[in-house]
Amino acid sequence: MMTNVGVLDGVFRFALALALLAWSGGVFGSPPDAIWIWPFWIAGMTIGLTGIFRYSPLYALLGTNSCAIYPGSDRR
Repeated sequence: MMTNVGVLDGVFRFALALALLAWSGGVFGSPPDAIWIWPFWIAGMTIGLTGIFRYSPLYALLGTNSCAIYPGSDRR
């Protein structure tokens, strides 16, 4: 599978996703039955999945790649 999200970028995305999911789950004092938590939950899941699978459709659309280029690799 092609990846376009680097390791550091993926870790940052995963940490941000955990914070968004915790906020939408009521951990930080927000009521879990509020209607405004759904955008945060959806954003947290989306960002978390892009961090786990290390593939971002937005990066692919923009032609961006945050993966490191190692010496001797065939990627340019």
